[in-house]
This record gives sequence, structure tokens and C-alpha cells, in this order.
Amino acid sequence: EVVEIFIASCHNTENLSENPYIEIQVGPFGHYMLISFEREEEWETQNASIKLDRIPITHIDRNIMRWTSQIHVPSFLLPDPFCNVDETDLTVKWHVNVCAIHGFEEERQYLSHAVYKSTIPFPNFHQLEYFVPLILSESSPTSPPNQPPPLPPLPPPYSISMPLPSSPPPLPPPPLPPSATIPLKPPPLPPFKSDANSNNTSTTMTTSSSSSTLTSSSSAALDHSYNNNNSIQDLSLLESANVNISLNDTAWLIKREQAESSLHGSVLGSQFEKSLLEGEFDVIHGVVWKRKDLSYKKRMLILTNTARLLYFTMGGVLKGSVPWTMTKPVKITKINSNKFDVEVFDKSRVYHFSDSTGSGRWVDAINKLMEAQSSYLHTSLRRK
Repeated sequence: EVVEIFIASCHNTENLSENPYIEIQVGPFGHYMLISFEREEEWETQNASIKLDRIPITHIDRNIMRWTSQIHVPSFLLPDPFCNVDETDLTVKWHVNVCAIHGFEEERQYLSHAVYKSTIPFPNFHQLEYFVPLILSESSPTSPPNQPPPLPPLPPPYSISMPLPSSPPPLPPPPLPPSATIPLKPPPLPPFKSDANSNNTSTTMTTSSSSSTLTSSSSAALDHSYNNNNSIQDLSLLESANVNISLNDTAWLIKREQAESSLHGSVLGSQFEKSLLEGEFDVIHGVVWKRKDLSYKKRMLILTNTARLLYFTMGGVLKGSVPWTMTKPVKITKINSNKFDVEVFDKSRVYHFSDSTGSGRWVDAINKLMEAQSSYLHTSLRRK
């Protein structure tokens, strides 16, 4: 007693039997098997060692002699779907079929959603040419269907206004322990002395004003040098500027390598440039398919010289960025020649991308920027 679900890629339309596919078998007692194939009935390269994190949930109703099962298959185990490139119709498509076998001996039955050619003594379910298309639209809602409807707004006559609570008085600073000492400020710089040969009254007034300004600014600078917190903040700003310089050098080298190898592509459009920061430029960019679960979206992916990985709609709307800092780097993995994954530092999310021009350029560029960040970070720590 088994139900078999077949999900196949459909990139090769001229020879459907050359497409990879996965077979999912489920039984009434929670047993299952997942088998992946590189092409139709290629038993030599099949992979039957795939395991799931959760076993299927099954229920048997003996009154009506029926059983149901729920199985959760991660989307990364599915073969790549065919992605429509038409902006007005963003859809993804697989070729699928569902089959079932049940009964004993003479009563054994072979059922199939797709219609196969007659075979004796039983049908061969591994015939990809008879699979039917399964199309998912990007316009379909992705939120859970059982969400409660939003509350209607209050009518104008019944608007509610509430006074803001008064802020509590600030707490007094905690007393210092007996062993604590307060560093003294350095003495101010001596006043600026004007030229002794000058007797002009207006000149004396200007010199006095200049002296006051110089003394004030110098004292402020010394105050920063004797305040630990401020000195750390100033040093961080200086290091941040140096890091940007180091990243810029690396970014320009990557950009030149991409241009020389004809991988850089077209010039970045103005609809995307307007979202970049002042002094920020794209290192590489390209059209990718971004996958989240079973949702595939066409995006413009941009890697900038400030180590930001941004993704936009094709109309130029910024949809988000991959969290990435110098102290919290990402982990990039090349899946195959077109697909790559970017995992954030705390492993809370993995971004899945697919670029038809190749995944290697993204992997190399991101790794080089992270190496520049890591190199500067280690040098800075050794100085301290």
C-alpha cells in the first residue's frame, strides 16, 4: 500500500526524459522513501538515502477503509522549476504526477492522475512525458489563509485622543565606590599671544577673539583624549574610515576583474542607483531568482563597495538586504554553477539565489570583501 508523488523539472522541453526529478513514497503507517533521479529511470545514479527531519503524520479510518498522510518535504530537495521571465506573469512550473498502488493479488490496483500508455503487466510510473504541469503564481497570497480581517477604522466623531504620560525625572547617578578615582582634566593651553609690535586696537580685539577660539577648541580636543569613552568613539570613526578605504580598493579590483572577464554586465540603472548611499557604488550586479520556501521572485541583486548585498524589484523598489557587518560576516556557499546560498552570521536565515550567468562571480566577490574586512579587523586588534 503506497502513494507515489513525482515532481520533475521541465527546463529541457525538447527531451523531457533528460530532466531531473524526485519520487516521494508514503505509506499508511508513516513509512516513507525519497529517491532523486538525474534523468528518467537512471537507476545507477539514483539517491535513495534522503532523510526528513519529521516523519509523515498519518491517520487511518477503518470505518471507511481510508487513510490520509501529511509529509513535509523541504523545498531545497525539489528540482529547480521553470521560472517565467515575463514581468506580467511571474510563475514557476514543475511537471508532476501522483500514483497509488493498493490491494492484494487479483484485486491489486495501479492508479495514476496522469494517463499512461497501456503496459503489461503493470504501468511504468517513471515516464516523464506523461506528467502534467503544476504552475504556482507569484501573485498568489503567501500569508496564512486564517488570518483575522483587520479592524475597521474608527469613524471621525468617535476619534480617541489620550494624553501622553509625563516622563519621570532622571535618576541620580550612583555613588562612586571609595576606591574609584576621577581623572583630572589637563590644564588649558596658554592663551594665544599676538605680535608685541602691534599697537592697533582693532588688531588687539581680533587677536583676543582668535585666542579665545583656539583655547576653547584645544581644550575640547584634550578633553576627548582624556575621556576613555570619547576616545574609543573617535577611534571607531577613524577605523571605520580606514575600513571603507580598504574595501574601496578591493571593490575596484573586483569591478575591474569583472569588466575584463565580461561578467560585469550592463550599467546599473538609475532606478537602482538612487537607493545607494553617498560614495557607494556597485561592485557587481545582476538579475537573479530569489527563493524563499516555494516562492521564486525575480530580483536585481547588487553587491556594493560598502559590503552591502541588496535586492530590488525590477522596477527599482528596494525589498531588503542581507544582514552583514565586519564583526558578523556571512557564509556563502556555491551550490552549483548557477545557484548559491548566503547564510547570516547567527544562522537564523539562509538566502537562496540563482543566477543564469553563473554563481562563481558572486562567491568570489563576497569572499574577497569579507577577506578585506577580516584582514583589517585583525590588524586593528593587534595594534590595540
